Amino acid sequence: MKKFLAGLSLVVVGMSASAADVYLVGGAADFETNSAKEYGIGFGASKVFENNVLIGIKAEVMVIDVDGVSDSYYGESVDLHLGYAYKDLSIYGIGTLTYHQLTNLNAYGFGGGVGLEYKLFKHLSVAAEYKSSSMTTAADTTYDYSVARGLIKYMF
Repeated sequence: MKKFLAGLSLVVVGMSASAADVYLVGGAADFETNSAKEYGIGFGASKVFENNVLIGIKAEVMVIDVDGVSDSYYGESVDLHLGYAYKDLSIYGIGTLTYHQLTNLNAYGFGGGVGLEYKLFKHLSVAAEYKSSSMTTAADTTYDYSVARGLIKYMF
């Protein structure tokens, strides 16, 4: 356990020299058996080490418009990225913690996914991601949430 905590501390210290970004996201989602659209904004930080290993963290808020439902749902997520960067192209795995605020219920879930990012200019990149989460409500009902999305990032 001490080795794990020491390693985690080194990662956090290494992240202090990272690149920060803000981004806009939009995508198509499957919300149980319904189709949905997801829109959001987020921020994050990532670092590429000398051996081209990429590590990152990001947080976002989103609005989910489910087809056939008059109300919008709201959500938040925190994602961890681990991957590989080569020149202007990065590929990464995603671990995600997601929270949805539904009409009368709140739901949370864990999931994973993959992403691909291409740096267009020094401060601008585009990315495509796929994420899937198994969600659980306070009433112990479950549903699956999957989304394919595109991101436009501005990096500081």
